[in-house]
Amino acid sequence: MDNLKKLIIYIISKLRQTGRTELIKTVYLFEYYHSLAFGHQFSEARFVRYKYGPYCAEVINAIKQMDGIITENFYIGMYGPAYSYRLVNQPEKEIYAMPLDKMALADLAIKVVSSMNYNEMLNYVYSTPPMTKVIMAEQVSGYLHYEEELDMTTRKQTPKFTRNELRMAKERNRNRKKRGTDQEYISHLLVVYRELEPLKRRANICLTKMK
Repeated sequence: MDNLKKLIIYIISKLRQTGRTELIKTVYLFEYYHSLAFGHQFSEARFVRYKYGPYCAEVINAIKQMDGIITENFYIGMYGPAYSYRLVNQPEKEIYAMPLDKMALADLAIKVVSSMNYNEMLNYVYSTPPMTKVIMAEQVSGYLHYEEELDMTTRKQTPKFTRNELRMAKERNRNRKKRGTDQEYISHLLVVYRELEPLKRRANICLTKMK
């Protein structure tokens, strides 16, 4: 099973049921976090600028290829025709097995999307560098760049400050708890999960012997 299908099954298994927009945005955030951590995507998913943020036809195609594993439900939502997805049966973990660091990034993306309402989710996705890059280009050109592929390796530009601004910022932060960037947080998260990987393998061996 290819990486995108594994990722989709993992996400739906965690959420039990999810809408199409939420699923695509969760996959998008996962791939954005993965690009931050590793410099490339985990899957072959290709994201393009669309009406409600990033759209990915590969996600829809992958779901269609997993008939019997994932069921699709059509309904009329607040904004018109909509779809939701759930697993037909909880598959064996071996079917969608991913390394711990990949699951950590997927869990982070799921947590972010699940903690927001619909508009908050869209605003957050629109604020990510791959989307803001296209939006800035639209402001220059004067038209919407629908179907333009997003560059998932786009990063936030480091702002330039004067010495006085840096001094004032240092004073403001002196008594405030330090917070890292998204990239620093993700890197720390992956280090923790990699340290847990050998423990997980040993636990699985013990469980196998007990059966």
